[in-house]
Amino acid sequence: RRGIINHGGHVASEVGIMVDRVRYALRAGELARREQAAKDELCACRQLDVASSRGELAVVVQLRGSETAGDGAVTVELRHEPTATWMAAELGALTAAPVDVAATGHLGREVFRLRAVDGAAARRRVGLILRDGSRVKGLPPGLLTGRRAGLVGMWRGAVLAGGCITELSGRPVLEVACVNELIVLGLVGAARRLGVVAQYRRAAGGRSV
Repeated sequence: RRGIINHGGHVASEVGIMVDRVRYALRAGELARREQAAKDELCACRQLDVASSRGELAVVVQLRGSETAGDGAVTVELRHEPTATWMAAELGALTAAPVDVAATGHLGREVFRLRAVDGAAARRRVGLILRDGSRVKGLPPGLLTGRRAGLVGMWRGAVLAGGCITELSGRPVLEVACVNELIVLGLVGAARRLGVVAQYRRAAGGRSV
């Protein structure tokens, strides 16, 4: 009898774990749909202000961009197709050069890879290369200390390039994964100037806002 009771308790425990996993999966799916909807809405509501556009592009390049050794081209990898389409058009207009877009991966898990041939021109036009030729490791100082439009643009770019909706203490929060501390501090400062509460989070996986 004791063995039966213990076995029954073990089964109940396993069932409880399975139920928790299903609930987590459903909740994660709901958060992912909210995230997708938010990004779709941001792409649908385009900003015409030049500072806003440059702010978006600068953050996307910093968060998702890399430079090809040898030819100096900038490659940006994104998982949101409307963002990739918009960025290709904006970068092409800024550099007066075509921007290639290629999709890889399976349906629903595609990665959209953008390639701007003149990477230096792209970085310079969005404020990531200063007048003395030095490169900005964080966010463009001119935008951080400039008008509100530039601050809004940087946060739009942060959400589109690296934003995800997660849960903290049972409440949904927006989190942006960052590649270095300077970008984190820049986004926190920009949020503060916009009157939005943002916190620097450091975890084993990296840094985020």
